[in-house]
Order: sequence, then C-alpha cells, then structure tokens
Amino acid sequence: MERQESGHQQIADDGAPHKTPGKLLKNKRLLLAVSGGGVALLAITVLIFALHRTSTPSQANKICGYDTGYTCQTGDVMTNMSFKCMPEEANQWYRTDQSLVIDPASPDTMYISVEWKGVYKTTDGGKTWLYKSKGIRAYANKDDTSKPCHSEYPVIRIDPFDHNHLVIAISGGGGGILDATTPNSQTGGVYQTFDGGEHWQLMINNHMNRYVNDIAIDPVQKGTVYYTTSSIPASWAGADQSKLYVTKGLVYKTTDYGKTWQELPTGIGSNTNARYALINPANHDEIIVPTWSAKRLSKDGTGTGVSSGKDATVPQLGALRTLDGGKTWQQAFSSFTDVPFLYTYIAPNNFGHLYTVTTNKQNEAPYGLVTTDGKTLSKTKYVDLVAYDPFDASGMHMMGFTTVIIGPDSENFTLWESNDGGYNWHRYGSLPAEYDNFNTSPNRPSRLTWHPTDHNIMFMTGGSGYVWKSTDMGKTWTAILNYKQLAPTSVPNN
Repeated sequence: MERQESGHQQIADDGAPHKTPGKLLKNKRLLLAVSGGGVALLAITVLIFALHRTSTPSQANKICGYDTGYTCQTGDVMTNMSFKCMPEEANQWYRTDQSLVIDPASPDTMYISVEWKGVYKTTDGGKTWLYKSKGIRAYANKDDTSKPCHSEYPVIRIDPFDHNHLVIAISGGGGGILDATTPNSQTGGVYQTFDGGEHWQLMINNHMNRYVNDIAIDPVQKGTVYYTTSSIPASWAGADQSKLYVTKGLVYKTTDYGKTWQELPTGIGSNTNARYALINPANHDEIIVPTWSAKRLSKDGTGTGVSSGKDATVPQLGALRTLDGGKTWQQAFSSFTDVPFLYTYIAPNNFGHLYTVTTNKQNEAPYGLVTTDGKTLSKTKYVDLVAYDPFDASGMHMMGFTTVIIGPDSENFTLWESNDGGYNWHRYGSLPAEYDNFNTSPNRPSRLTWHPTDHNIMFMTGGSGYVWKSTDMGKTWTAILNYKQLAPTSVPNN
C-alpha cells in the first residue's frame, strides 16, 4: 500500500508527541483510517459535502486534513450524519468489550468505554465516573445533534512507561479509511491520550485501514505500538465488497508514537480478522497474532447493512508468530493450523501457556484449545472468557466462564477454575446475578480481570455498561457501574 508519512505531530526530545498536534505538511491532503468492532448500522443516506466555493486550496487542505481527522468538519461531533443513539438489539446493548483498564500504580484509577456513551474514568475505585471522550470524533446524536453518539470502542491499553498515556481502538463499519466523501468513514481508528484521558488525539494516517481489533503496547521499547486489522470489506450499506484496505498484512506497527507506521507482512488471508497482538514480555520481538476468517452475511445477501451472521467455512490463516518484531511470520503452532481462533488468552508470566476457543463443526460439541509448551495445542473444555492469574508465576492458575449453553443447567452461570494451565476445570464460583439469560441477556459479560495489587479482588465487565467487582476472588459479585449511571458529568455510584 502506498503511504505518505503523516507529518502531523511534533515529536518531543524523548520521542513522545506533544499534547497538541503540530502543523500539517503543506499541499498534502491526508485521510485517516479507523477500525472497528462491528456495530451494525441501518442503511443511511449518503451525504456528499464540499468545501465552500470561496475556499482557497490551502484552506481546503487545512480543514480537510489532520486537524479535523480528515472529515472536513471541526469539533468532535460529525454533523453530516446522525443516529438514534440507542441499541437496535440485545447484543448491541451498551457493550464494554475488552475496554476496562486499571492503572497498575494507582488501582483506584480505571478507564472504560461504554457503547453509545463514550469513555469514562474513575479515580476513586468506581464510586464516581467522569466522561473523558474529548477529542474522539463521533457522529451526532439524532435527538440532539450537538451531542455525540459514541459507537463501540472495543479496546483500551495503558502504557507501562507512562500511565497517563493510553491508546484506544475506535470501531467503524468494517474496513476503510477516513474519507470526508464516503459514508460511515468520518469516525474510527486509533486515538491516544497523554494526560489521562483529558484530551485524545488521532494516532494513525489516512492510508491505513481504520478497522481495529486489538492494540498492543511494547513493554520494552517506548513509543512502539501495534494494532491489528482485517482484510474484510466495508460493511456499511452499499459498500464495495471488492475493495480491501490492506495489501500485505493485518498488523500495523509504529515505533514513534504514531508519527510513522509500517504494514507488517503477515499475509491478508480472505475475509480475515487479526484478533489479537500478544507480545512476549520476556522477548518483545516475539508476537503471536491469532486470526479468524469469516465471510460476513446480511439479510439482503450483499454482505453489507444489517448483519445476519458469519460464515466461518472459508479458508483459515491460523495463528501467526513473529520472532523478529514483525519482519517475518510463521504458523504459531504445530497443530490446529487451519482453525479460526476466536478468543485467545496468554499467561502474563509464562508466554508458552495459551488458551483459545474455536468454532466447532456441525454436530460437534464446542471445545477449547490449550498449550503449556508454546508449540502443540490440545483440546480441552470450552471456556470462552478466561483470565490467567497475574499473581501466579507458573502460569497455571486460571479463571473463566462460558457465555454459551454447552452442558446441563447445573453448569451454566458458573465461574470455573483451572490449576493446570487449562487442561482440567472445576466449579469455583458464580456469575453476577444480573446475567440471568444466556440467549437474550443484554448484560452478557465480556471480560474478566484481576486487580493489579490485590489477589482477592477481581473485575468483570459486560453489556449494559456493567462493571462488577468481587472481593473474594470470584465467589460473589457486586455491580459498581451500569449505563444508566452515565452522563457527560460526574455521576455518583449509589
């Protein structure tokens, strides 16, 4: 893919961008890319808008360039389109995905994104939450076009070197680049903040796929960030299904906080999502990228518009591994090289320990895959949401639960524990009381994680903007947040 350097950020002496963007390169019209979690949007009228006839070329470059996110509009609210800012169905019910992050040096400080609401921050352990979405561009709320309608922001990562530096993935309608004249292409991508969420800046340039699945920050090299994307066409109604937005790979890498980027040569597969970028903390040049290939289905048969599911029978790219920071890639494992990798987890203290789940064939029970040698995967119990214990140096202790019905009722709504790296599981605790229906619950959990300094404290997040807290390592749960508490102000947690 031909790419210009973005040239849009001033770089400080330590290599980190200043908090305010620098000047644009003259006579370059920069577009942007974003990524996404896949919120289905109804067909919308394409609004093609142009600059006023009296605008000079230099004015046009400025208003359509980096300073406006290549949208030709100023401010955070994109008024050329507006949406009814509410869920269309239960699986879009104020999702939080994998976005909860906890400041390891100050654990009462947490960040989360809530679909339709935006990014929020607490500094008192969840008693109050503050709206922290300034700088993130969003379409207008149809009920009040002066306010934003935030989509699904699936991932937030916190920089191990600077806990005020966070990077967020902004979802969009499938593949694409930021483009002022293309429907559903004025929002999305990767943003970063250097002041703990007070101000967010666009991080990627206009020649990159704006669809983002995951973000990884290098634990050794400052300023190095990876994000994973896809070879899936745009999904907004009427999008060209023959057009792709990657040429050689599904992972982007920057070593200078986003001033310049490389598209790494992973190969692109077909209708393939690079699900995660998993960095070995003991050898930061080793990265595993699990992938999942699936053709998007839709009710009208075009693959665009409202989704009706996925067809995962297409050829799979498997899980990929690099040992040289992304220059070359190979199959990560010696077995199960042709299956989709859906949810994948790796032990923070032992990179050879990994657990993943895949899709099962017709009339076959769902199953998980596990390895403790980093090479060979073996079948095990299906547990689709897992957390490795960060306090366990061996990488053997895990907790997890499933969000699909796979056994008798007595096994549903159960928190499971494994002490041997995922080969065997036993009942341990229960799930939050608010999650009471596997098939239709808008409160479906999406993440399980430990407190960074207290082994007994765990958090679970899910739909309806829920954050649950356990002080007995998963035996019981108490809700500390749901979407009804959130507004663009400080909100007491009653």
